[in-house]
Amino acid sequence: MAEMILGIDVGKHQLHVALLVPERKPKLKVIANNAAGHQTLLNWLKHQGCERVHACLESTSTYGEAVAEVLYQAGHAVSIMNPARIKGFAQGELSRTKTDKADAALIARFCAALHPSLWQPSLLEVKQLQSLVRRLVAFQ
Repeated sequence: MAEMILGIDVGKHQLHVALLVPERKPKLKVIANNAAGHQTLLNWLKHQGCERVHACLESTSTYGEAVAEVLYQAGHAVSIMNPARIKGFAQGELSRTKTDKADAALIARFCAALHPSLWQPSLLEVKQLQSLVRRLVAFQ
């Protein structure tokens, strides 16, 4: 079976997702960007028959870290990309549509076409240090 691809457009409060299944029209969904929403996403993927997907999202501050971690822990492949790479891909497609739904589908097509390198979560110690640095910078 061909790999299923999940493009995720990350927002502070919502995740717009686009699931690319070979030979079928992309499936789109909007979920909350919180723990309950992440569980909803895992259940939805299971309902779609996805045992393993390659999920791809843009690096957007800290808003995407939790969903990336949840997907990784559930056994899915995850790529977190520099938004400039995806923007360049969109320009190559001559894509001008700029909606959250369209962005999720664009990220999925980017992942399907370029098979980006996989992400792994940072060690707990690194996460704690990053959190402290963010707080320090916020007070300057």
